[in-house]
Amino acid sequence: MAEFIVRNRSRILVGMVILGIICACLIPMVKINYDMTAYLPGSSPMKQGIDIMKEEFGGLSMDNTVRVMFTDLPEDEKETVHETLIGIENVSSVDYISGSEDYNKDGRTLYIIHSSYDFHSREMKGIVSELLSHYKNYCGMIYHLDSSTTDSLPLGIVIAALVIILAVLFIMSPSYMEPLLYMAAIGLAVAINAGTNFFLGSVSMTTHSIGALLQLVLSMDYSVMVMEQYRQAKAEGMDNQKAMASALSLSFRPVLGSSVTTIAGLLMLAFMSFRIGADLGIVLAKGVLISLFCVFTVMPSLVLASDSLITKSRKPVPRFPAGTLGGFSWHFRKGILLFFVLLLAVVLYLKGNTEITYTMPTPTEIDRYFSKVNQVVVLYSNEDEEKAAEIAETAGKTEGVRSAITWEGTIGRPYTAEELTGMLSSFGMDGAFEGFLEEMSLPISEEDALGMLMDMCSLANGKERGSGVTITELLDYILNGLGENPIYASFLTDDMRGTIEGFQDMLNEAEGSLVGKEHSLMAITTVLPDESPDTMRFIQELDESCRENFTGDYYLIGSSPMAYEMSKTFQEELDRISILTAAAVFAVVLLTFRKLFLSIVLVALIQTAVYITVVVMGLQGQSMYYLAFLMVQSILMGATIDYAIVFTNYYREGRKLESIRDAAVSAYRNSFRTILTSGLIIVIATIILGYAFEDPSIGQICHTIAKGTIAALILIIFVLPGMLCALDRLILER
Repeated sequence: MAEFIVRNRSRILVGMVILGIICACLIPMVKINYDMTAYLPGSSPMKQGIDIMKEEFGGLSMDNTVRVMFTDLPEDEKETVHETLIGIENVSSVDYISGSEDYNKDGRTLYIIHSSYDFHSREMKGIVSELLSHYKNYCGMIYHLDSSTTDSLPLGIVIAALVIILAVLFIMSPSYMEPLLYMAAIGLAVAINAGTNFFLGSVSMTTHSIGALLQLVLSMDYSVMVMEQYRQAKAEGMDNQKAMASALSLSFRPVLGSSVTTIAGLLMLAFMSFRIGADLGIVLAKGVLISLFCVFTVMPSLVLASDSLITKSRKPVPRFPAGTLGGFSWHFRKGILLFFVLLLAVVLYLKGNTEITYTMPTPTEIDRYFSKVNQVVVLYSNEDEEKAAEIAETAGKTEGVRSAITWEGTIGRPYTAEELTGMLSSFGMDGAFEGFLEEMSLPISEEDALGMLMDMCSLANGKERGSGVTITELLDYILNGLGENPIYASFLTDDMRGTIEGFQDMLNEAEGSLVGKEHSLMAITTVLPDESPDTMRFIQELDESCRENFTGDYYLIGSSPMAYEMSKTFQEELDRISILTAAAVFAVVLLTFRKLFLSIVLVALIQTAVYITVVVMGLQGQSMYYLAFLMVQSILMGATIDYAIVFTNYYREGRKLESIRDAAVSAYRNSFRTILTSGLIIVIATIILGYAFEDPSIGQICHTIAKGTIAALILIIFVLPGMLCALDRLILER
């Protein structure tokens, strides 16, 4: 096969380039999914609730908000700004209350723009454009799209990352030409992978943001390994084509083993119940497989065509103290083994102290002055309407909760005349009965007249006088009861009928947004953080109250309920992913070395690196994003165990002819540059990515991978060799 590839390298290269161009053209057509709730499992109560909401409240979309803050805005302009913001196209409403500390504090003024359009829609971009056209550089105006996420990496960040990766390759490679060939081969693979995402239907924003660079850094070492074999074959006197055929043949097993462990680790993300793991894992696993294919099909042609340039651009490479490190590992092998055992015990004990978080909102300047609104929705059976009103009343008294609204508890409940007057005012319906009462010219106050009218409505509906009536009942009574009575009909002018019918339409629309065919909604507005002890306590109490009082099914929907739901299943999820990942990688390592004990040692080493990462974040006082934990488990186990395999393979080869100490030295000498090159690329690229994103969740995922890779490199370079020396007899036994 290697000889076939070398003989037909030009045709293969042309075919791969054409495929790359086609896939590059497909990249803009890949659909990006920004809705994280779409990845909730079908068994998730919140997912089930969202599906019911879409079915019964199809026209109702989750509210998206833009917070706008001004500094030292003149008092006489605040209402004008409010009206201007309301007038922007596609804005459904704007929250602002004059004199309220919720909107006016420390010289700052807050407006909350509501829209039914998605944050990444053309309509939302139009709202932002209008906002900037009116108030850019005016009174220090700043705005923030709540729950918004970065579309993609800025071009400058991508260029900076590529330049630094190239710099590492230039330093570590024996030729200035080689890094360019590596980037060309893997770059083509990245383009093919990104284009083939089109056939997946859609990819998540997280995958779209970090997938390409992660694919590049996870598979760069495959090119390096093939090039190392090519150099060695040429040094043995082979001509270029035979050397390349030999390089492909000899590197196939280690490169395949390296890629399979990475792919196995990534595919384990597909076993997450939260399907964002499958989305990212499948795309990256596909990318690594494509990179493997490109290395064996594209690299031969590029290298052979550039051989003279590779030779002419030779340069010295850094020299590493292989003898010193090998001697250290040999002399202190028992102490190193004991250190590892103690280290594993310590991190196993401490890893549980790191707090896990399930939401990571982007901090803003606005948060320093005003609390962000956090919406929680309870979906429940229509049969539980009365109980829902009671639950809402209790929830509304909780600190941090601004309102809890149900149909039965607000517009749909019976009112007295005094209550109705206040309620109409709060909903902007002050004039609903004003004209009708004036026309009747009763010699009593408006409230007493309204009370008399409501008593008449009660009696007409078979109720006791003073029992109270709903607004809907009252409006219907005026139009169809009094309106058909010759005595009162003359008081109802056409304008009054039109006004009352307009209010009926408003009520019907409001009822339609809270009451569906079989289910109703409770809308709870809070200023509690998306995730905090107080928030989780509130959601737990709300959940328990619903469970105790509702006779039918109910569903909690929102960022905080999602965090609460995930917190109850995370440990089980983590255990499952950890076991599956370790088992899959263990199986690959076992097939590679056919040594049970050695496979256990290598998997335990990388798992220790994962736990070190978790413990370090806890000691730094940081909480760990749950997805970062799961990803570092899968990616680190799959990718960095390659380095341990490479070192161990060289050590075992050396032991066929050399002593334990000399085998350790040889393993350092032959593997150190490859391990360090690949490891540094992952570390540097993920650190840059971590700081590039405004979205803190993606930033932490990248930084966690960087920290984990550093931990794995330290263990592989300074601990693994000593362990191999100490356990030499067990490792080499058949």
